[in-house]
Amino acid sequence: MSRSEANPWLTISAQDYEGHMGPDYADQLRPLRDVFAEVYRTIRPPRLALLGCATGNGLEHVDPALTKTAVAIDIHPEFVAVTRERYGKALGAMLKVRCEDLTSCVLPSGAFDLVHAAIVFEHVEACALVPRIANWVAAGGVCAVVLQVESSGAAGTSLITPSPYGSIAGLKDTMHAVSPEAIATLFEREGMRPRRQWTVPLSGGKRFDVCEYARSL
Repeated sequence: MSRSEANPWLTISAQDYEGHMGPDYADQLRPLRDVFAEVYRTIRPPRLALLGCATGNGLEHVDPALTKTAVAIDIHPEFVAVTRERYGKALGAMLKVRCEDLTSCVLPSGAFDLVHAAIVFEHVEACALVPRIANWVAAGGVCAVVLQVESSGAAGTSLITPSPYGSIAGLKDTMHAVSPEAIATLFEREGMRPRRQWTVPLSGGKRFDVCEYARSL
């Protein structure tokens, strides 16, 4: 989705987002942070791109002694401001926080050892974004994808967890389910193969499907 007044994300405050995603409702901030920590620990990327960074959840795991460049991108100006305020001092000049649309932002070809995209493809067209990501991943690099899907036997579960934050409800008409198989097919077309895959159970009949796609050397 392009950055415009019609984008429901731009009506959600950072406070509402974190309240909804926190332990009292969706309870996904901690699992997302844990997934990022695991991916980061195993990949150990000198160059990192965090797509759809929201308020920067997970950046506390980035080690500036290891990672020399980290680019965090989100479409929401307030989310970007919060991320910069929270993590700018600890990570210093190596952290670049950018307020841009993932479908049109410009990043250097082959510039990242890890591109992390968590709950991103539910909000953009995967067929347009995957080739862009594949172009950004360096030889030997990895893209880690986190998808929110229904757990087995939980058909009919809403992608949007009910909560008292009215602004969140605006996402229900634009957020869409994405199958891990469809994402795998798109990455394979770009020459990137599955490296590692696992699932993370969530409350409310959902789970995260996590898959790392690697570009060969």
